[in-house]
Amino acid sequence: MPACALLGLMLGAIVAGCGGASHGHWTDPGARLVDGIWIGPQIACPPARDECGVISRGAQAALSDAERSQVMQVEWVTLPSHFVTDGGEQRTPRPGFGLVKWGAALVTLRDGGERAIGLGCELRYAQSGGFDGLASECHPATLTDWQDRAVPLPLVVTPANPAP
Repeated sequence: MPACALLGLMLGAIVAGCGGASHGHWTDPGARLVDGIWIGPQIACPPARDECGVISRGAQAALSDAERSQVMQVEWVTLPSHFVTDGGEQRTPRPGFGLVKWGAALVTLRDGGERAIGLGCELRYAQSGGFDGLASECHPATLTDWQDRAVPLPLVVTPANPAP
């Protein structure tokens, strides 16, 4: 029993330390909180921009059948990239992990409601420079750094871990 109590105290201390007093805010123009995720302005999707279809399919995969039937519009939106802690420290979240880049979509429903969907995308391009829609995909992702009340970790830059 004492081992369980000790483990509980240690976990409580870790959780308290992670969710503690350090907060801050996004300074990007147009950053706003939707559905618990901080998003930025829309990325233009002209008809020739095939990435938008991949983004839309990935976002709609996160919706329930009932929500999917109510979709009016899916917009590709930016993610804020400039965070300042309450102590004045500037932080920049990592834009992805390996080949997967973080992204977001803003889904507008028939009733006027909005859903922000975090995405992990692998957008591939042909050697000719054109977009390869068949080899590209997006999947719903949590986007921890952009959750409401989250504070991105400090970016540690090394030769193996370059700045974004």
